[in-house]
Amino acid sequence: MFLKRMVVCVLVGWLSMAAALAAQPTKSLDFIENRGQWDSRVRYAANLHQGRLFLESDGLTYALFARNPLAHAHADSKLTTQRPTLAPTAATDQLAAHALHVRFAGANAQVQLRGEEATSGVRNYLHDADPTRWASKVPSFRQVRYQQLWSGIDAHFYENAQQQLEYDFRGNSQLPTAAASFLTLGSQSV
Repeated sequence: MFLKRMVVCVLVGWLSMAAALAAQPTKSLDFIENRGQWDSRVRYAANLHQGRLFLESDGLTYALFARNPLAHAHADSKLTTQRPTLAPTAATDQLAAHALHVRFAGANAQVQLRGEEATSGVRNYLHDADPTRWASKVPSFRQVRYQQLWSGIDAHFYENAQQQLEYDFRGNSQLPTAAASFLTLGSQSV
């Protein structure tokens, strides 16, 4: 009888813990370190819902898409699901995209970027048949921190509780507000 109660208690505890873990949102934003798989200005990249964010030493580049570039509806098919495709399927298929550059005006040219909270997986990028263009065991992180982006000011990029990109700029309260400034390129208004 004691053993039966013990097993029931352990089982109930385990199920309660599993339910609590399942109720927590799964983190989905990965900041992937650049190990030569992208342009050398890129330090980290993160896939966003409608594009990609590139973190660079002197700013950010958002590559935004008007629709999901990997989804294609098969209107003439009886399939109810969409199947991903990388190639346009008709001569009229076009990808509407826009790049927005945000530059950190007057920022520290020697800023240090650091990935934090490493994820469990790694990625491999095999470009062409040339092994010098390959990047293997590329790590990714849940957060990236710019240390001393401006004198006394750090930037912190991460995924918030609503699973959206969020970033904070933190600094000494004694700093003048003009210590940090941004220059946007590729936008009509911000």
